[in-house]
This record gives sequence, C-alpha cells and structure tokens, in this order.
Amino acid sequence: MGLIQEFVSAFWETLDEFQAGPDKPRKPTKKKKLLGKPPWMKLRLRRLPEKKERVPLKREVTKLRRPPPKIHYVPVRSLPKKERLEIKRERAVIAEVLPKESWEEKIEEDDSKINAAIEEPQERVERIISDPVKKKIRKNRRFYDSTISKKRKHLLFMNPGTEKIMDAQNALIAGQALPAWAQPFQEQLSVVNAEDDEKMAVAAKVGRLLFEGMPMATNEEKRMAVKRQYFDPKGFSTILPITEKLRETWANISKANVTLILRTIETYQRNFARRRPPKIMGRMVLKNPGILAMDMFFPTMKISGWEGKWNCLTCMDCWSRFTHVYALPDKKLATVEVAMTKFLQEFASFGFMPRRILADRGSDLAAAKRVIEKYRKAKDGNAPMVIHSETAQPINIVESMNAEVQRRLQVFRTADLTDDPSVLLEDISYSINHQPRPGRGNLTPIQLLSLNAEERKRVNDMWDEGSEVPEVQGLAKLNVGNAVRILMWNRKQQAQNSVKGFTAKWSKEVYIVLRKTAIQRNRNNYRYFVGTHQSYFRHELLKIPHQVDTNTLDMVVHRQVVTTAPDEDWSDLEYDSDDSRA
Repeated sequence: MGLIQEFVSAFWETLDEFQAGPDKPRKPTKKKKLLGKPPWMKLRLRRLPEKKERVPLKREVTKLRRPPPKIHYVPVRSLPKKERLEIKRERAVIAEVLPKESWEEKIEEDDSKINAAIEEPQERVERIISDPVKKKIRKNRRFYDSTISKKRKHLLFMNPGTEKIMDAQNALIAGQALPAWAQPFQEQLSVVNAEDDEKMAVAAKVGRLLFEGMPMATNEEKRMAVKRQYFDPKGFSTILPITEKLRETWANISKANVTLILRTIETYQRNFARRRPPKIMGRMVLKNPGILAMDMFFPTMKISGWEGKWNCLTCMDCWSRFTHVYALPDKKLATVEVAMTKFLQEFASFGFMPRRILADRGSDLAAAKRVIEKYRKAKDGNAPMVIHSETAQPINIVESMNAEVQRRLQVFRTADLTDDPSVLLEDISYSINHQPRPGRGNLTPIQLLSLNAEERKRVNDMWDEGSEVPEVQGLAKLNVGNAVRILMWNRKQQAQNSVKGFTAKWSKEVYIVLRKTAIQRNRNNYRYFVGTHQSYFRHELLKIPHQVDTNTLDMVVHRQVVTTAPDEDWSDLEYDSDDSRA
C-alpha cells in the first residue's frame, strides 16, 4: 500500500502546483551554514605583511573631461543614386598558333637542354644504387688503398702535353713564374738535381721536371714506355695493368693515355677483340601474299618415338602464314613435286599468284624450280623464281613453322595416342590455318587471304614490327672519312666461331669509309662502303686513328727453356733453336 499512497500524494501535490500557477511563492530554502576559516589561516595572516589601502582618485571616472566630437550626418537625398552593375560575358578567344620567329628558333637551337637532362631525386637514387654501379664499385675495391694523392689526380685530369711540361721546366730552372696550368702545383713541382738523379728508378737528366719526386713524361716518352710494356714478354699487354705499372715510375701517365697509345699500334689493332651483333633470328617485311617458303623435317623413332620413315614437307605463305604440311613416304623428286604442285594450286585458288619460293639448298627441295616455272611472268625475265639463302643459313620463317608443327605433334606422342605422324598433319594444318594472328588484326590465315587490297593495307598498318634493333652497343659511331680495318672472317665463320685460336682477325690494310646507307625499316643500322667489292655492317669494321704506329720493339730474349724427360736429349728435336717450326 506504500506505493499507492506515494502516488496519490504526488498527484495532489502536482494538482496544487498546476492550480497555483507560476506566481505561487516558493518554499523558503534553508541557508547553508558557512564554514569558518581554519585556525591556520589566521596564523598565516599574522605573518604576512599588511595590504596597503588604495589611494582615492582626485576625479570621478564616470565624468567626461572633454566633450565628445560632433558627428555631422549627411542627408540621404544628397547621396548619388546607385548604379546597377551588369556582368558582361564575352567569348574566350583562343590564340592562333603563329609561326616562330627567327630569333625564337635560334634560341631553341642554342639551348643546351640542360634543364631537360636534370634528374629527379628518385631517379638519381635509382641510378646510384643500380646494378651496374654496384658492379663498378665491387670491381674498384682494392685490398691496399690507392697511393695517388689528390693533386696527382688533378694533374692526370689536366694531362699537360710536351710543350706545357717544357714551359714549366724552363720556368723553374730560370726562377720565373710558373705557367697558368702549373699554378695549382707549386709545392709539388721541382727539377732534378744531381742527388735525385742517383735515387730515381727512371734515368733522368739534371734539370728534368718532377712531380712529387717522380719524373713527368712527354708524349714521346709515354708512347715508348707503353710500347716497352706491350712488346716485352715479361710486361703487360692490356690497358689497366700497363697503367698501374707505369704509375709506379711516371707521374703523369693516365689510363686514357695508355688507351689512346695502344689503339694506334698496328699489332694491337689487328689482334683487337671483335664484337658480336645482337642475335636476330629473322626480320621479314611483306605487304602482300605470294612469297612462299618450303622446307622438310623428319620425325624419327630415335628422337621422338615415331614409327615409319616419314618425310614431312612444310609449305607456307610468308605474309598470311597459310600452311599445309604433307606426309611423304620418300624424298623422290616426283613425290615432292606432286605435293608442291598441290599446295601451289590450293594457294592460287584464293586469287593470288605464287611469286617466289624461299628454300634452302637441300636436294630434297629441287622440285621447287619445276613447279614455280608455271607462274613466271614476263616482267620476271630470267630472274630465279626460287631464292636460296646467300649465307647457307636456314630460312628462319619456315623453320619456325616446322617447330610449331612438331610441338603440336609431340602432344599426341607424349600422351601415347598415336605414333604415326601422317594421321595428324592434315588436322594440324587445318588448326594453324584457322588460328587468329594477333599481329595481323587477329584474323586467321584463311581470312587474311580473303581480304581486298584496301583491307590488306589496313592490316599492314596495324602490324607492329617491334622496336628497331640498335647497332652493336659499345662501339664508336662511324662517319664518312673514318679509318677502319675489315674483319677477315666471312659470315659463316662469324656465326659458328670456326676460327680457333687468337690469330689476327682484322685486315692489315687500312680503309676509309666512303659512304654509309641506312638499312630499310631499321634506320639505326647502316651498311658501310669502303671501296671493296661488298658492304659491311658495323661489327665487321674496327675504327682506328688515322695515324698508325707500325714500329715494333724486339724485346724477346731468344733463349729456349724446354722441359724434357730424363732420358730425352732436347737437342735431337726436329725444330731449330730459333723456334722456327715447319
């Protein structure tokens, strides 16, 4: 019952407040008793100094001493009328592209492009930490620290010639001011006296110019020092070892000096290493059907496990890749001729005349000359209708098709579905002829042969021949008038490396580049003409200076050191003591 009583009393209390309204006097609230200050605060007040009373002001702050300024209000009628602002919109005028003035073109020509060559910070970081830089750092690591001072590095960079060295030498002897190039090396330069002459490793005359106690070599002395190392069996024959050796005795022989001197020596030039061109398996640019390629491959039991002795003849059109592979029981001329005639008729049924046949020099393809004669035109004259590779190399485009057919054949051989290739070749030929080619507008060979001239032109424009192949990287650019030596190897020897040993591979005669022509559709490569019966590519020519040093130094000690068995008398050998062997 307690809950009901509380509810009733609350109800009547709320009703009374509602009837009384907002003017009902509130019940007095009990005032809180203020607590007094604790006794310790009274003790603190006794110890603190007494507060000074504020001095009363002489004037009242509320009264203004100066009258306020009078404000003159301008009547509204005297103000000018407000004008209504209108926003005018005009069409944007695009400036016409005017031709450049002559002074503007001259500025662009004289521009060094240095701002375009500035690297971004991230590009610079990637270049610094790239693999070639890391490789170079590893290559330059030394067990012993370099003993070359900063001043000597500065001297090697300046590379003064004979005339400059003689000027500085004469100035020191006469007690005059050093020339401008020698001003940074006043403390390092000196001349040889009688005491230094006895201590030096290289014989030097009194009065010779020294740098940090080492003699300065003239251009002639540099050449002789390099040749003495190169032609000495106990010396070195390459650039860096010769440089390191000569720096022990000469102050101003740099790596660049050794490189330039060695490349003027005829013996060094003729034995110089050759560079191989980039490997390109084939580049064929065709615009229309009609150039055919033919070749044969032979599935065997020994290699792939095929039964029978089948001869597979591959015939294809180079532009469309229209292909047919025939299984022949033998390589007789009549059998091969039947298959080739059948392919030519099938190809001609699409409306295109066979124009040429590409084939290697194998005797199994001799029938090609017979079957193509039917399609000779008057404009062909006596030109050959069957074209063989000039360097006795295989026809890469049909070799690639052979590889594709054999890869498809191997699927069924590996799965043990059949061991007879003759049951698969017709179906594989059908598959290739109906396979879309992404490089030719994603059309199949059959669709390509059904296009008209305008559509074939569109397909040719879609074809991306890939990036141009650059000339051999690392070789200096050849221009008309440069002196060169010719590689004495033919193309077959270059490809097969059939010449063993380290015999001289460059010609003894020196030629001049008379003309160079860019290769069609690969404008970064050139054919060079030097006045012989043929042209050459860049890797077949060695660029040399116009002045060649043909003099050699005979520093060979003609003393034989022969190791023989205990019972053998070396004097009974068949060759003479002067090492002349027949």
